[in-house]
Amino acid sequence: MPTNTRLAFSPSVHFVRDPRSHVYNFETEIERVPQAEEFAFHRLPQYITASEDEDLYELVKRNDMKYYGSTSTLTKALSQIYFYISGQSCRA
Repeated sequence: MPTNTRLAFSPSVHFVRDPRSHVYNFETEIERVPQAEEFAFHRLPQYITASEDEDLYELVKRNDMKYYGSTSTLTKALSQIYFYISGQSCRA
């Protein structure tokens, strides 16, 4: 959450810490967020599509379901529904 509320209404990229004034635009804890190159992506489980997920398929069979999918399968559709209901245009 920005400590300076003007940033919330200023659509732009902002420095965590202003290079001229050295004043923080955000909470200082944001500097402790690991950079992408420091993150251990290899520790994450491998992504499996719904059609290849054997555990999901077993759950579907056990519950006699006709259709199934994952949250990632529905993301695009749910986004479009949200844009329609909220009156916003899709930017994808």
